[in-house]
This record gives sequence, C-alpha cells and structure tokens, in this order.
Amino acid sequence: MLRAVRAVRECRAGWDRRRQRRPSRGSMNTEPYGSVYGVRSGRASGTGEDVPRLSGLRSNAPTWWGVWGDSVPCGLCRYPPPPTPHPLDVLESLAALNWLAVLAATAVLYVLGGLWYSPALFGPRWRAGVGFVPPHGWKPGALLYLAPLAGCFVTTLATALLVSITDAHSAADGVALGLIVGLGYAAAVAGVDATAPSHPRPGALALVVGAYWAVGLTLVAVILSVWR
Repeated sequence: MLRAVRAVRECRAGWDRRRQRRPSRGSMNTEPYGSVYGVRSGRASGTGEDVPRLSGLRSNAPTWWGVWGDSVPCGLCRYPPPPTPHPLDVLESLAALNWLAVLAATAVLYVLGGLWYSPALFGPRWRAGVGFVPPHGWKPGALLYLAPLAGCFVTTLATALLVSITDAHSAADGVALGLIVGLGYAAAVAGVDATAPSHPRPGALALVVGAYWAVGLTLVAVILSVWR
C-alpha cells in the first residue's frame, strides 16, 4: 500500500517533468504492440536519456503513453499491465500461501474469541446486547464451537489472500491492512447486524463484536505479513 502511494507520487512528478519538455507531434510513438509482454530500453523522444520502454498489449494499437514519446515517465508505468485473470490463478495463489501461518493465525483468532466472550471479559455484555439468558442447566453444543472455528479459518484465509495481493511484508503493513479490513468491513457489518429489533442493546453489541473483529483481524494480518 505504501509502495503504491510512493509510486503514484513518482508518477505525478514524472508527468510534471515531461510536460515542461513535451515533444513535437511528429515524434509521437505510434509503434504497434506485440503480443508478448516485455520491457525494452530505448531513448525518449525529445530527450537523450535512456529509459525503459514497454511492449505488448494488443497489436495494431498506439502505445498509451505515445503522447509523450517513447519514454516511460516513472516507476509506476514501466511495468507491463497484468494479464487477464484466470480461474487457476486463485488456485496458484492458495498453493503459494504459508499454510502454517494461516493455521497459526486461525488459532490466534479462535482463542481470542474464546477469551473475548468469556465471563471474565465481555461475555456478559455480549449476552446483554443479544438478549440471551441461558436457561437452567443449559450447556453449549458442539456447533457453538465448530461454527466459530470454521468462520475464523475462512476469515483468516481471505486475509492471507489480501496480504499476498497487497504484498504486505512488515508488522506496520499488517496493522494497516488489519485495521482497514477489521474496521471497514467486519466492524461495520457487526454494527449493522446489531441494529436488529430483536437485540435489546444494539450499541453494546456492536462495540463488543466490532472491537473483537478489529483487534482479531489486526493480529491475523500482522502474523500473516511477518510470517511469509
């Protein structure tokens, strides 16, 4: 994410420099693309500097940067555009994951949930928010343990794919990604679900559930980002 921001700033600075020495119309690059992606070096039109040049999208089409000549103005633009996604790419991404890290992060998220909703922490507030009063002699069934475990695994797996896509490699990247996903998606959805008329205390319920997912997904993202 931070790399993308720096690349965009570099792109803008590159375009500003190119505007000051815009080449003549006759030097515009209308060279057709090849069918294979690649980067080759060449000299920028109107300048004498060696810069990388990109080839390959589809044939018989002018390069999209041809307005500025053959030059590629910045680090963001010197990479070829990604190919069309294929369904097998998802399978390859799953195979490339660190499954030990995924299982460890799943365990952390699951154990955190057990502690979070325990009577010692926020279990009583969650029950008050839901309006659940356990009857005498009530005991939780196996589904009450298996369903959260499956949900933690699916959530961790999706977060691992996001870590791979965003190329997060540090704890800071994990914290940023975890807060974005935890607050922007999980906590927001928990707040919407808490407004159901059957919940007597929607505010307390939204805070307890939303805070759990924000903290839990941040820990998951940090583990997956550091343990690549």
